[in-house]
Amino acid sequence: MTRGISTIVETARQLLDQPIDVRGALGHGRSYGIKSQVLLRGLPGISECGLWESLRVPPRAPAFALLTDLGNDIVYDVPVARIAEWVAWCLDRLQEAEARTVITLLPERSLERLTAFHYYAARTVFFPWSRLSMAEALGRVRELNHRIGELASARNIPLVEPKGQWYGLDPIHIRIRHYRAAWGEILQNWLTESQEPVAATGSFRRWLELHRVRPERWWFAGIEHRREQPCRTLADGSTISLY
Repeated sequence: MTRGISTIVETARQLLDQPIDVRGALGHGRSYGIKSQVLLRGLPGISECGLWESLRVPPRAPAFALLTDLGNDIVYDVPVARIAEWVAWCLDRLQEAEARTVITLLPERSLERLTAFHYYAARTVFFPWSRLSMAEALGRVRELNHRIGELASARNIPLVEPKGQWYGLDPIHIRIRHYRAAWGEILQNWLTESQEPVAATGSFRRWLELHRVRPERWWFAGIEHRREQPCRTLADGSTISLY
């Protein structure tokens, strides 16, 4: 989600056809329940961040939510049952906010196509601390997808299975050339009425602007930093708040 934030914001803006108030909790390797560290940057768990406090103020317009990137905790060796509990907690908070939510499953098909060489190469690049074997990882992916499917079914929440062609040698990040189609298809599930899929217009300026923003709370080299939110206001009046 971090890599595609510019496309996601523009897709949502076009889909809803109005300025939007974006409140997000994202970040490379972000955990849903524990503080995570990638290189020198640390972030609180999604379920522990300031996003939920911000939702205590009722939105001025209908709320829409996206839960994605659910697999990072697998490589942190968090039990699948615990990950599912964190996701369920987030879904309960979004339900209280009356948000229309969509969930993406883990890219199981993409991961199953991997050779052992590509799996261990990807693990070394993206999660160098992990010692999770390929068989263990795939087993946990299937189990977590099953549990997420049960949660979505019980709450009548749209569930999107990522398409295998969205991915390349990198099995967990959508390829840039598929950003517009993929995020358009995923976010289309927010709408209850059929509508032509939207395709976000590219903008290097918007991409650069959104990749330079800072969340409410983060750590760098062990030192805590804070940033007042919203952290950015776009030209059309849309606001961006990150937690």
